[in-house]
Amino acid sequence: MRMSEHLEEQLRNALLDADVRVLIPVLVHLTGRQDWLQEPFRPVRDTRLIADPSAGLSAEVQARIRSAALHELTRRPVQAAIERPDDELLRQMMSACLGESVPESYVPMMAQEMGFDDQDQATSDRRIDRSIDALIIGAGVSGICAAIALGAQDVTYTVLEANEDVGGTWFANRYPDCGVDTPNHFYSYSFAPNPDWARYFSKREEIHQYLRDCVEKFEVRPHIVFGERVVKATWSESDLLWHVETTRAGERRTYSARALIVAAGQLNRPAVPTIDGLDQFEGLEFHSAQWPSADQVELGGARVAVVGTGASAMQFVPRVAEQAERVTIFQRSPQWIRPIDQYHARVSDHVKWLMRHVPYYAAWFRFTLAWRYGDGLHRTLRRDPTWPFPGRSMNSTNERHRRELEEHFEQQLRERPDLLDKVVPSYPPYAKRMLVDNGWFETLKRSNVDLIVDPIARIRPDGIVTMLDDVFRVDTIIFATGFRATAILEDLEIVGRSRKSLTESWGANPRAYLGITVPDFPNLFLLYGPNTNLAHGGSIIFQAECQMRYVVSMLSEMTMAGADAVAVKEDVHDEYNRLVDREHEELVWSHPGVRSWYQNAEGRVVTNSPWTLVDYWHLTRQARLSDYHMTSSDSWRPA
Repeated sequence: MRMSEHLEEQLRNALLDADVRVLIPVLVHLTGRQDWLQEPFRPVRDTRLIADPSAGLSAEVQARIRSAALHELTRRPVQAAIERPDDELLRQMMSACLGESVPESYVPMMAQEMGFDDQDQATSDRRIDRSIDALIIGAGVSGICAAIALGAQDVTYTVLEANEDVGGTWFANRYPDCGVDTPNHFYSYSFAPNPDWARYFSKREEIHQYLRDCVEKFEVRPHIVFGERVVKATWSESDLLWHVETTRAGERRTYSARALIVAAGQLNRPAVPTIDGLDQFEGLEFHSAQWPSADQVELGGARVAVVGTGASAMQFVPRVAEQAERVTIFQRSPQWIRPIDQYHARVSDHVKWLMRHVPYYAAWFRFTLAWRYGDGLHRTLRRDPTWPFPGRSMNSTNERHRRELEEHFEQQLRERPDLLDKVVPSYPPYAKRMLVDNGWFETLKRSNVDLIVDPIARIRPDGIVTMLDDVFRVDTIIFATGFRATAILEDLEIVGRSRKSLTESWGANPRAYLGITVPDFPNLFLLYGPNTNLAHGGSIIFQAECQMRYVVSMLSEMTMAGADAVAVKEDVHDEYNRLVDREHEELVWSHPGVRSWYQNAEGRVVTNSPWTLVDYWHLTRQARLSDYHMTSSDSWRPA
């Protein structure tokens, strides 16, 4: 039996848009034949972030692959000869798909990412005691992940969200062209794939709607209390509970639970520089994360100053320059900017059809993105002690990346050498956040755009004055100056067992075991905590899933041990952080020639993870009670 002629024609047309390297493992699933993994079908290795869908194969070989896929998929019913390949076959399929060898350590991680194995496999044969309930602070990407993970384990939970809707940063940020710089087929929950993404790199509205859809699909919304701002959380040793005080419209409430999961994020407290005279400015000024509504700001015909050239500016400045009479950009330091061919590309209807209807296609497409935006870059960011040019690059590969980026800069600005001298950084690539070219160089070349590198001295009522005493009269100042990322949870008072707050314990040096737990703070779990930001690749959603897998594992271990509270041992915590610092000493984010939001005032990297994705996945795969002190309701017993 075969499918209808209409559906067969749809399939035939869709396969013309298919990524051939993805079809190869699909054929292994459908046929059980492993010769699809050999020549002449083996793809050529492609190191580009968005790979060529032809996979480097000849037109004849591509046609054979598409024809075989059409044959298998038109049969009814479509049945897989191999549903879940064994680990060795899965590794071979991954390696063939990429055209490079995939280490064994990646197999279990990718099997979960692709949906072949359950996320909660480590606790699938155990349950969490009904006496353990949880409060989650924040309904952004991590908080939603936490809610879904707890719901899957039938844990009673409540989410406290200060905003009036879910989404966190994707709810709060409204600036023009706000979007992801990680492909959204990977920047999405592994357990909630979306076959209908309109773009490969989606804008804010689509990401926000995806999160809203997940909240509905997994029935999280009834558990969320909106408009509830947490002001203090206190651990009570008498009842082994967290008591959380909130405020809403002037009314204070208290919530209590056994576990407290803080998913408040790192990038949500705008950093506005202290500049003499700012309070005297007579025009409109705002931070990009606090973009006014359309009826509050009109940039058409305005003279606009943009302070900062980071990730947000890279996205909104090209749109502002299309409207404003003049845009003056004040650059504090140059940034490395990379081109991505499909950054503005839309996902074709044919590809969406493949994602929806072809078995395993979406999973393997996600795998290719997870690999390319994963760990491949990590080893190139390590210091080579024998490298003769440590000021400009970390090693020979990092130097090659530098030259490739410089060539892009030179190509874009060949007719504007005056700009080229201003925009090429002196520090190594990736020492700061790598930015994506959103038409930045084309914008800099516009006749109504100026790039100023002279530092700002002061602000006067009608504009900005630089250190050279140049005056720039402006109507609007937009601060694209990032966030107070290293001041993690500074606005939230969390008081632990010894009556000290978390911010007092940390000072200017936030630290946590695995970025999740802190000594003296029982049953406190941080998501996107210290040293968990990703700067070499990956997705913060991946990190959230790792962290919640660990939290669920810990709650299960507590149930098995009869523990009501756990607090990480200080020596375990300290040794872990010594390893974090030792790793960072060898990585690009500690380069002496650069200061960034990754570092605290002493230069210690406090936001970024030093680990590869696969290392962190294994570190958080299973909680160990031996790392923790345990408390029951009637006794204190160190493990």
